[in-house]
Amino acid sequence: MSDLPIPPASADAHALLLQHHPPALASTLLHEKIHNKPLALHPSHPAPAPNARDSRQRNRHTSSSSSTTTTSRPKPLTALEKRSLRVHAPRLSSLRYGTFLPLKALWVEYAQSLVAMGGGADAMAQRLAAGDLHGAEVEVVRCRCVDRVGIVGVVVKETKGVLVVVCEKGGGKTVPKEFTVFRVRIPPTADEKARYNRRDMVLDLHGQQMMFRAAERAGRKFKPKPMLEL
Repeated sequence: MSDLPIPPASADAHALLLQHHPPALASTLLHEKIHNKPLALHPSHPAPAPNARDSRQRNRHTSSSSSTTTTSRPKPLTALEKRSLRVHAPRLSSLRYGTFLPLKALWVEYAQSLVAMGGGADAMAQRLAAGDLHGAEVEVVRCRCVDRVGIVGVVVKETKGVLVVVCEKGGGKTVPKEFTVFRVRIPPTADEKARYNRRDMVLDLHGQQMMFRAAERAGRKFKPKPMLEL
């Protein structure tokens, strides 16, 4: 076995074996154990199975990152930004009277249902003062500013202090509630007009006593108070 030829590629390995073994044993070990030993190029143990929780988190992170990059949506406007941009402020010059006629007809049905509840004019005035005025056709009959007297229009927006109305000639006007009396007419139903020959119910609403938002007025009880300021 010591006479076996040593390949040039194995000369270094044979030199290391000679440092610890006799020449015959070193040649035997080189030819029988080193040359014939299989070389594992891959790990013999099986790869660990991936954790299901880690894979779900990885997939979720990948999907969220891809969605944010592909479909990046703008952030919604804050309340301060909406006020600065006047998002909810209607353009008065672009408002048309005919656009709000269906809203007016809907409010007439709503007011007629309030009248059908009975109770007389005082109870009706209480319900109407606490009711919604969007769509009602109002007329300014008294106001500290005489230039506003005679304005007639359909209410398209109500805030705590003003009514925004659209006039029949076109365009909108902002009428403050303070020191102003609004007149509202509620026509009778076709059955009441044919059977009892009823006329329109006319109610005067004092804006000074309605200085609340529409949602806040729904639960309030109004009492008659003199308006000495007018």
